[in-house]
Amino acid sequence: MQPKFTLRDLGGFGLKLMALALVFALSSQISNSQGRGGKISYNSTKDKSVESNLKQQNSEKQKLARDYVNNPITMKSADPSSDNDAGLPNHSSILTNGPDAVCATYNGSLDVGDATQNFRPWRDGVASVCGPPKSCTAGLSATGSYYDVYTFANTSCNEICVTVSFTSGHASGFINFVAAYATPFVPVTSAAGFCGQNTFLGDIGGSTAAGGTSTMDITLAPGASMDVLVTALGAQTTPTYTLEFSTPTCPPAGACTGTPAPGNTISSVATACSGIDFNLSLENCTPGTGITYQWQSATSSTGPWTDIAGATSSTLTTNLTAATWYQCNVTCSGNTGTSNPVQVGLTPPNQCYCTPPASDCTDDDVILRVRISTLDNASTCGVGPPAGYTYYGGSVAAPTLYSGTANELILNTGDTWSKAMGVWIDYNQDGNFDASE
Repeated sequence: MQPKFTLRDLGGFGLKLMALALVFALSSQISNSQGRGGKISYNSTKDKSVESNLKQQNSEKQKLARDYVNNPITMKSADPSSDNDAGLPNHSSILTNGPDAVCATYNGSLDVGDATQNFRPWRDGVASVCGPPKSCTAGLSATGSYYDVYTFANTSCNEICVTVSFTSGHASGFINFVAAYATPFVPVTSAAGFCGQNTFLGDIGGSTAAGGTSTMDITLAPGASMDVLVTALGAQTTPTYTLEFSTPTCPPAGACTGTPAPGNTISSVATACSGIDFNLSLENCTPGTGITYQWQSATSSTGPWTDIAGATSSTLTTNLTAATWYQCNVTCSGNTGTSNPVQVGLTPPNQCYCTPPASDCTDDDVILRVRISTLDNASTCGVGPPAGYTYYGGSVAAPTLYSGTANELILNTGDTWSKAMGVWIDYNQDGNFDASE
């Protein structure tokens, strides 16, 4: 896949281009003059770039109006007659989903003297189920919301599905909500804090009716724990409530014993691009309570080893800037076992081009065809990851380009709304799209 930029020998000029990387990025803009359902199609950025840029500059007000219609979250207040904020019908009381063992039960209340925060979670009307967490949406302002937090830990060596049941004892209306976050839950300082300051695991979807019971199911990995937030929707009190945790088999409640044997350190990747997250885990689990973890890193397999700040769980999500070795110290009652270290290498820069954020290709925000010289590639909305993106480096041959003459690039896009397009070329294959290239 070595492109040719000239038909004559350029060796005398010292120019040797090893690879050509093309990244096509597409962002949708709304035109002042084009309504939805109209068609504007750009076949060539060479001919249409000026027109597209002018329309892009004049589209901000229309985009803001459209965003509000589609996502008026920050403008909406709670409806006391509705159990959710998404406009869905109120749901009936939901019972637990099977004959699970009850592992913990808490009776509480929300009243003066409890902790408060000035925001509360968004209620999408759909209760969480076990599996990957649903998406998290920023919450709403709710001054003086009373709240309690309860921790449930998976002390077993297996992934478990935990059913969290909430029974409300308030008299009427929909005045409280329940959501789960990875331990520890951090009291939020903004509506976005439920997603930005915390790791969201799930929620009950809608507020529970007076005297009713609602549930959610949350997946917990071995050794993981969750903090369940029981909150009012503002400065409203709940005289009594019951929170119950149940699983098919309750995790062990006793303390760990002996010296842990964590086995090998397992990495989700053999090499990683600089600054890109990857996951570390342990081959063996240590059951019971009272276990502590400390991940360490080093430049060689023999050390010296340095503690990684805050890395005190059974798994670790981290990133690197150079090849690094990792291990974990697992301690039970003063007895420490250390995992066998693993090295994660640094992926070469020319294999680490930036990946755009996810897109759902709505409004025809999709590149349908790319043509330049000998390259002619048709495409659709990519399945990712991330959604909307496809990497063609291993499947589409680089084109033959010629120096000293124009090499026209033609992009075909969806025909709804106007589009702005860009092309980045890494001539020296150093992994960066420099301004000089």
